[in-house]
Amino acid sequence: YIPNTFAPFGNPQNQRFTIFGDTPNVQRILSMPIFDRWGNLLFEQTNFAPNDMPVGWDGHISGEVLNENIYIYTADVLFLDNAIKNFSGEVVLMGK
Repeated sequence: YIPNTFAPFGNPQNQRFTIFGDTPNVQRILSMPIFDRWGNLLFEQTNFAPNDMPVGWDGHISGEVLNENIYIYTADVLFLDNAIKNFSGEVVLMGK
C-alpha cells in the first residue's frame, strides 16, 4: 500500500510518507526518491524495510516544511521471489 496523502502536522500515524507491505512478501524498498513538479529531487531513502515510518519522508527539505502540494515518487520494491517492481505516483503533502 502506498498512501496518496500525508500530513506532517496531523495524525501521528500519517506524519510521514512511506511504503507499506506484507512481510515477508515485500522484502525491502530498494529506493524511494521524491520529486517536485519540476523534477528536482527533494528526498531519497534507499534499502529500507516496508512499514518503517521513521525512515519515511516528513515533508521537509533542508529543515524547512514544504508547502501543501502534489509531489511525485518512484519506488523500486524487492519481493520475496526476488522480483523487483517499480511503482510511481503522486502524493499530496497536506498543510497545517
